[in-house]
Amino acid sequence: MKQITIITNKDLMHQESFAGKLAAGLQAHGYEVLRSTSEKMSQITTQMVACWGWRIGSKARAAGRDVLVMERGYIGDRYHWTALGWNGLNGRSKWPKVTPEQLEMHRFEKYHGTLLRPLREFSAGHYLMVIGQVPGDMSLGGKDLRGFYRAKADWLWEKFGKQIMLRPHPLDKRSYEDQFAGLQNVHAISHGPLDLALSGACGVICYNSNTAVDCALAGIPCEVNDEGSMVFRLFSRPLSAAPRSTEELIARETLLKKLAWRQWTPQEIAAGTPWEICGLPHEQLESFK
Repeated sequence: MKQITIITNKDLMHQESFAGKLAAGLQAHGYEVLRSTSEKMSQITTQMVACWGWRIGSKARAAGRDVLVMERGYIGDRYHWTALGWNGLNGRSKWPKVTPEQLEMHRFEKYHGTLLRPLREFSAGHYLMVIGQVPGDMSLGGKDLRGFYRAKADWLWEKFGKQIMLRPHPLDKRSYEDQFAGLQNVHAISHGPLDLALSGACGVICYNSNTAVDCALAGIPCEVNDEGSMVFRLFSRPLSAAPRSTEELIARETLLKKLAWRQWTPQEIAAGTPWEICGLPHEQLESFK
């Protein structure tokens, strides 16, 4: 019988809740599920482990284990959907292959179709946005983004000459001066709802924020600067005012259809649906494309 250890931080209720659901789904597929805590990682003996987030996952991976990482979903209510990727965080995870048959099952349309908007031309917006992220978040890999914000704001102003709006992350409680010291060429700060800020944007620049997924859904031109984003391959080119192409439309729709197979409801996880649909992963994994 295959074994897997689920590691949780016992002080975080959402980790305990999802661990229980994951255990039920794995047991339904014949796995012996062991439980442990982050304080007892040195005592784990199974090759496969599962955990919430990459802060614990990176330590297990460094110890040579295969790590199933639970994370917030990417589309829709991120607290309802949970991603299940192997051996990395978000765009750096490996995933079960999505087959052409699965793409034709209309999972994206069923759960997320109402979020999709037509591609929007650059000229339809009024300002450019630079997206802030929380310092210390595992998705940044220790990178300080203050230099990134400055460089991108300067480049946007020089290239497009349009007003630039900066959107600090809502969870970043540092002062403006601490977050963005020396930042020039910013004309406005956004603290309101993200969808309202995006509604007036002609283009958006992210490092690897999930805001880029919102841009893909909203049809807004976007530039992503790190492969940790789930839509890096869609938005890895520099921001451009060029007309949107049919190829971009097709690429967006294909990527979003695949992305719908990267996140699961609590009920699906408890029922073992991710394994019924995709098989248990690490025999056939791929980067997210």
